[in-house]
Amino acid sequence: MTTTITSNPADVLRAGYGAFSIGEMPVLEALFAPDAVWHEPGNSPISGTYVGWPAVAGLFVSYAERSHGTFVAELNDVLANETQAMSIAHVRAQHDGRTIDQDNHLLIRVVDGRVAEARVIYTDQAAFDTFWA
Repeated sequence: MTTTITSNPADVLRAGYGAFSIGEMPVLEALFAPDAVWHEPGNSPISGTYVGWPAVAGLFVSYAERSHGTFVAELNDVLANETQAMSIAHVRAQHDGRTIDQDNHLLIRVVDGRVAEARVIYTDQAAFDTFWA
């Protein structure tokens, strides 16, 4: 699927959270530009800059695999203008006796109705890094 779902950044972000929550990779692919860039902060095995949809999709799969399917990102609200949107969200997961349960934000830049760039901001980056270590 390569069609644009919406050009409104707030709607793009909402659709992305909805698709992520049920593992709808074709919908997520439609929401991301083929050359999208995802910035995953920190110093953990998943930290880094992911360039292109295949790399971003691989990160999403890694969230699921590394957390044994427990990673959940819940959208609480969205702040947006005509080119960007930011989530007010909460993430949680468990694996190997470790738990993550904290607020986070995802800032996206939308070009031609698709995510061109995304940057995650965690409220406790050190705890997030420890969780994935």
